[in-house]
Amino acid sequence: NLMLVCRSWHDLIRETPEFWRNVDVIEPLSILSTFLARSSRCTIDVRIFDPIRGDEPPSQAAIALVLPHAWRVRSLYVNLKHQDMALIVPFLEAGLSALQTVEIIPIRDHCLDSDCTDLGLSGTKQPFLRSLVLKEVFVPPPARFWRTLRCLKLYSYPLTLTSVGDHMAIEDLLLVLRSMPMLQ
Repeated sequence: NLMLVCRSWHDLIRETPEFWRNVDVIEPLSILSTFLARSSRCTIDVRIFDPIRGDEPPSQAAIALVLPHAWRVRSLYVNLKHQDMALIVPFLEAGLSALQTVEIIPIRDHCLDSDCTDLGLSGTKQPFLRSLVLKEVFVPPPARFWRTLRCLKLYSYPLTLTSVGDHMAIEDLLLVLRSMPMLQ
């Protein structure tokens, strides 16, 4: 721990927001509050995941604590069970104007098309998204969502033959990919 080197280093690290920008949505809430407060106004990288011990997923209170900072979220990493994915919808609905990277990998071995999650990703709410990694999550229709993407990885994409509602068929997805010259 660098804060233990000397008093000068302790003060420097404590007062430098960039050292506190990696925020795990965990409990106790006091730790989460410390990271949010010390990261000040810099962008933050948020991880929301099921604990290794197999405990409950993050509480509504932990999510509610981070939600007012949604405008600062630069990257969002989510590793929850499908049934817990609803926890992150408030983030995506709040609009993440600083968001550049999203990785959503549900904890499951596989999914049926009907089990895939629709999180309501949107180009208007995540306007500067550069990197998107999804597993078993529906992607939005092309509109403006795709224009800023540079990296796209889709795992276990639901293979539907026709578009249904806001969910794209695989053929539609291939057309979008062909029209994205900036995609790496």
